[in-house]
Amino acid sequence: MVKGRVNHVAKGKRKPPSRMRYEQAHPVVSVRVPGELYDYLKEICQMSGKSFADLLKEGAAINEPSVKKSYDRGYDKGYDDGYEKGYDDGYDKGYLHASEDRH
Repeated sequence: MVKGRVNHVAKGKRKPPSRMRYEQAHPVVSVRVPGELYDYLKEICQMSGKSFADLLKEGAAINEPSVKKSYDRGYDKGYDDGYEKGYDDGYDKGYLHASEDRH
């Protein structure tokens, strides 16, 4: 065995600062999928000329509206529920009169 070689291999190779910055700006995303789905995605990439990363970006953009719609629906419901509760509590405490129009 070469003296000092074992320590060098065990410690690993030092990465240059540019590589460290690149890895920090571009994290790895790893996901396991069934073989059939992988083959299908690979075929789409070949037919469209897009990379897996481009396919992922495109898929995320497709789902964005439904996620935003769900968030907005939940936010609106929470707002309405809070408004109703606040109105009812105010009415119960006598801050509002029965003659005042609701909403």
